[in-house]
Amino acid sequence: GAPAAIALSLKAVRTGGRVSAFGIPSTTLDIDWANDVVFKGIKVIGIAGREVFKTWYTTDALMRSKALDLGPVVTHRFPLKKFKQGFAVMNAKSKNCGKVVFEMGR
Repeated sequence: GAPAAIALSLKAVRTGGRVSAFGIPSTTLDIDWANDVVFKGIKVIGIAGREVFKTWYTTDALMRSKALDLGPVVTHRFPLKKFKQGFAVMNAKSKNCGKVVFEMGR
């Protein structure tokens, strides 16, 4: 739902590709509809409810197969006992983080 992530997904998707939208932005978006959607011929798919669960199973299978490298997306890792520090990073106004991972047993 982060406006910057939504804009980047529309810029990065290949011609004829698909963007799955399941986050809800907190503000109105400014999208170059002609260049980023129409002329690229992309599909924007809204996902809610039951579809979300299906994506978890797909993601789990990809991660287990090592076909999906999350390294570039994960910017911070914290042991679970430092959850307050992790949430502070996620909620910082600077927004200098991608995904924050809390590691169990660390």
